[in-house]
Amino acid sequence: MNMNDDSGQISIDFLIGFTIFMVGFIFVVTLMSGLLIGLQSKTIDYDAVAYRTGVVLVEDSGEPSVSVYAQSVDPLKQWNLLEPAQKDDIIRLGLALSKDFPNILSRAKIDRFFDQTIFSYPDDYRGKLIFTGTGTYPYYFNITLNDTANNPLYPPIGDPYPDNHGYIKRAVFIKEPPNQAVFDIPGTPERVDVNLTFRDLYNPDRGPAYWIDPLNEEIKISILTDPGVILNNVFLSRYDAEGILTMIPGQANLHNTAPAPPYTIIFDDGSNTFINMTFPSGYFTPFADKSSRLVLSYSFSGVYLPPPVDYDYAIPDLESPLTPAILEVRVW
Repeated sequence: MNMNDDSGQISIDFLIGFTIFMVGFIFVVTLMSGLLIGLQSKTIDYDAVAYRTGVVLVEDSGEPSVSVYAQSVDPLKQWNLLEPAQKDDIIRLGLALSKDFPNILSRAKIDRFFDQTIFSYPDDYRGKLIFTGTGTYPYYFNITLNDTANNPLYPPIGDPYPDNHGYIKRAVFIKEPPNQAVFDIPGTPERVDVNLTFRDLYNPDRGPAYWIDPLNEEIKISILTDPGVILNNVFLSRYDAEGILTMIPGQANLHNTAPAPPYTIIFDDGSNTFINMTFPSGYFTPFADKSSRLVLSYSFSGVYLPPPVDYDYAIPDLESPLTPAILEVRVW
C-alpha cells in the first residue's frame, strides 16, 4: 500500500531515535545534579529562623494550653500557670491569647515568658521556642517587646546581637487584665458583698479578646471606705447548683498565705482609705469555672447593710483594653 506524505504516521526510525535521545538526556541531567552538590549553599537562613520564632510567639498559645472557649480551665494545662518547679512540663512558649486570635497576646503569658528568674537563657528558650536540642545548631537570639514609642516593656531576653543576624518585627496587641474596680461605700457598713458572676464576665458578645477572664487574668478589687471604719474579715463564698451560698474552705483572709483567724484593720481618721485585694491569674481555677457565681464579702464593725455590688465592665473606668506593642526577634 502506498503511504501519502500527509498520512500522519510516524516512522519506526524516528521513534527509535527519539527514545535514544530521551534516555541520553535523562542520563545527563542525573549526572549534572551530582556535579552541583559541591556548589550548594551551606549558610543558615537566619531570617527564616527569626520568622518562625516570631510566628510561634504571636500566633500560638503555647503548650500545654486550653481553648479560651473551654468551660473550665485546668491550671495544670496552661503553661503560664504551672509552678516554676514544673517548667520542664512546658513544651512550647507561645504568647497568643489563643490560636483563634493571632497577634493578640496574653499579658499573663508575657509576664511569665519574660520572667528570667524562672526561665534561663539560652537553654530554656532554645528548647521550648527555638526547638534546638543536643547535636543541632546552637542558635543565639535576642527577643524584645516594646511599646509603640520603641521603649522596652521588659528587659530583653538574650545577648547583644551582632551585625549579621536574622530579624523579624511583629505588630501585636496585648490583652490587659481589667483595671482596678473601686467600690465607694460611704458611712459605716456592716458587710459589703461583691458579686463575681462568671457567666456575665465571659460575655460571648464581647468575645475572648474583650471579656473579663478571671480564670486566667489578674483581678483587682478595692473598697473605698470612710475614715475610721474597722474591717474584721474578708472571705469568698460560692453559690452551688441549688443556689445555696457557702464559704469556700481555706479562702478566708485572702491576703494571708494560709487561713487565719479574723483580723482587724483600723484606718487613719484623716482620709478615706482603700482596702485593696489582688487575685493573681489562675487563682480561681481550683474551685470555679465559667458558670460559677462567687461572692467576695467584707465584714465591718458597722451599723447598716448596703446592697451588693457587681464586678463587671459596668463599673466606671473598668475596661480591658488592647495595648499596641512591637515584638522583635533577632537570631544568629
